[in-house]
Amino acid sequence: MGEFVRTEHRGPAGFVIEGEPGSGKSTLWDGGIDAACELEHQVLRSQPSSSETDLSYAGLSDLLSKILPQVLDAIAAPQREALEVALLLRAEGAQPVTAHAVGLAVLSALRATAANSPVLIAIDDVHWLDQASLDTLTFAMRRLGYEPVRLLLAARGGWAVDPLALAGHQLHEELALARPLQIAQSCLRHVRHASDRTTREDEQENGHGLRANG
Repeated sequence: MGEFVRTEHRGPAGFVIEGEPGSGKSTLWDGGIDAACELEHQVLRSQPSSSETDLSYAGLSDLLSKILPQVLDAIAAPQREALEVALLLRAEGAQPVTAHAVGLAVLSALRATAANSPVLIAIDDVHWLDQASLDTLTFAMRRLGYEPVRLLLAARGGWAVDPLALAGHQLHEELALARPLQIAQSCLRHVRHASDRTTREDEQENGHGLRANG
C-alpha cells in the first residue's frame, strides 16, 4: 500500500482493496492514508455509511471540507455557487443547480489542489457512497490530465458499481483500475503497466529516447 502511494504516476491512478467485513481492508486503507500523510500529500477522505446513501453529495462534502476554503478562488463563479448549493453552504437561487456545474467545480478544485501537492482521494466502504457524489467524482476524474491524483478505495467483496472504469480513455488508462479487483496486488501491477505504456507513448510522440523510471 505504501508503495502505491509513493510511486510516481503520470496522471491519476487507482487502488482498490476489496474484502468482506472484518477482513482488514479498512486497516490497509488507513495504512495508505498514513503513507500519504508522511509524504505530505493532500488527503481527501470519506467514510460513508449505509444510512447516508440517500443523502446527495454527503460524500463529496466530506472530501472537500478540508480544501474548499483554499480553492474557492480557483473555481469559476457559477460553478462555485452550484457547488456551495450542493454542499448546503448557501441557499439555492432562481436557477436550479446542475450536476454538470457541480462536476466542473470539483474538477477545478482537484486541479488547484494537485498543483500544490499530490492528492489522495480515500474512500472507505465506497459501496455506501451516495450516487450524486459518485457521479461527480466520475465526471471530474475522467477530465483530469497529468495531475497527480490517486484514488484509494475500500469496498465490500462483490461490489457491483464500477464508478471510474474509463477503459478506452486514451490519456489515463490507469483510471480503469478504480474498480473492484480480487487481489490488491494485481491492481498495483496494472498501475505500473499502464504508467509505463503511457510513458512509452509520450516518448514516441515527442521523439525522445528517455527511459521510464521503474
